[in-house]
Amino acid sequence: MLYPLSYWGILNSAILQCTGWFVKKLEYRRRTNNRLGLRGEGMRNEVLRMLPQTVQIALTGIPDAQIEELRLRVGQKPAVLYAGGERPLSVRTVLLQKELQQTLLNASAQSQYAVQEQLRSGYLSLSGGYRLGVCGSAVVQNGCMTGLREISSLALRVPHDIRHPPERLLPYLQESCLLAGAPGSGKTTLLRSCIRALSENRQRVAVVDERLELAGAVHGVPQFDLGPCTDVLSGCPKGEGMLMLLRGMNPQWLAVDEITQPEDLAAIRQAGGCGVRLLATIHAGSVEELENRPLCRELFSLGIFRQVLYLDKNRAFHAERIQYAETDRIEPDPGSLRRSRRRTGGDSAAAAGADACADRCAAAYPA
Repeated sequence: MLYPLSYWGILNSAILQCTGWFVKKLEYRRRTNNRLGLRGEGMRNEVLRMLPQTVQIALTGIPDAQIEELRLRVGQKPAVLYAGGERPLSVRTVLLQKELQQTLLNASAQSQYAVQEQLRSGYLSLSGGYRLGVCGSAVVQNGCMTGLREISSLALRVPHDIRHPPERLLPYLQESCLLAGAPGSGKTTLLRSCIRALSENRQRVAVVDERLELAGAVHGVPQFDLGPCTDVLSGCPKGEGMLMLLRGMNPQWLAVDEITQPEDLAAIRQAGGCGVRLLATIHAGSVEELENRPLCRELFSLGIFRQVLYLDKNRAFHAERIQYAETDRIEPDPGSLRRSRRRTGGDSAAAAGADACADRCAAAYPA
């Protein structure tokens, strides 16, 4: 069937108009994303889109690099934590509970049932290293919390890839090292820098990223640069993951975030016995607090960690050298630990011996 020429002209004009509208729409979205800080290391699109529309607009003009956390509370205005304080955003209305419920639903990919296990821990791990803390009314069955309902508060922690100079870190990374600090002091950020410094120094580092915060892997691809010699196991419990990597990846270093369970200590004991050096973080406001916590005392009794990098409230760190008494090597006694602030590295001969032991351990555990 032949159509009049005028018909084809009208159709062509309509196509051009639609194309022009589509291009303008893309340009508008690009400008909006740039304004909201979504370029480079800014908030990822999918993370921003899960937030209420009023919050998205209110974030305009605030440099993403300054935002540490975003706080959403029922009946209150949204607030951001940056520059050491919490500041409300410029919005006219307070947040409704249904907005927080929808935000959590968006964060859990429209299925809260699929993330109930994480919610029992009080947070959700999101792609790119983001973490969403959750508060509400606990659902308890048989004395155990099984979930949360009636969401009242959300706290979105924004990761930042702050790079510490490798030449400053490497002198402390000659033997197993513990990173200690209060919550929010920058332990995970410092741990990334330590992993990257070792990896760029051509040392094999195996990472157990249980909470998806260290590498922030999306579909298996790390979103943070951890160096060329780093292998990442994501989403696996630390204790089990360390043993898997010890058997399968022949690491020189094992790195984990936040030692919290006795099961972690069993894996640390086995790894340290094979000569693999360890990097780990732990919550503590001071070295004295470390020694007074039962889990930490048991950790120190293993005699594995020789160096503690302690982060203060300003995110600066200083080194605490742990010296064990001679009797500790036979009968570990946490009370006999002695400390000094000498900023020295490890023994190169001991490091070489550790490498040889790691090779023997890898041979004993074939992949």
